[in-house]
Amino acid sequence: MVQLKEVLNLYLGCEGKLGSSEIIFTLSAVQSVSDLIVVRSSNDSRQGQHVDPKNFKPILRKLESMTEEEFNEFKICADNDFAKMIVIESMSKDGDYTRLCHQATSQAYLLSKHFDLFNLISSSQAIDKETLTNKK
Repeated sequence: MVQLKEVLNLYLGCEGKLGSSEIIFTLSAVQSVSDLIVVRSSNDSRQGQHVDPKNFKPILRKLESMTEEEFNEFKICADNDFAKMIVIESMSKDGDYTRLCHQATSQAYLLSKHFDLFNLISSSQAIDKETLTNKK
C-alpha cells in the first residue's frame, strides 16, 4: 500500500484538512529535510504553516468523478503520450520480465485535477471530494 508521505509532493496545490479542523488548507510545499509540509489557510493565503504530514488529509477525487470534458482532455494527453512513449524493458534475476511505460503528460494531467491515483481515499489517507460536496 502506498503511504501518503511517499506521494504527497505530487499533489502540490491540492486542498486538504488538518486533523478535525473544518478549515480548508492548500498544500504549498513538501520539505524533505525536515519532514514537514507547508500549508496555507484559505482564510489567509499569505502565511504558511509548517505541519506534520500525518495531520494533513488531501481532498482528492475518485477517477469515476471525471467529467466528459476532462475525459476528452485526458484522451488528448494520452494520445500525445502514446506518440512519445518511453518503454523500459528489464528482466529481474528471477527471470521476471517487466515493461514500464512512462506516460508523464497524462499522469500530470490527472494529478493536476487532484485525482486519487494511489488509492489514498480507500486507505483513509485522503478525503473524497464527493463526500464533502454532498454534505452541503
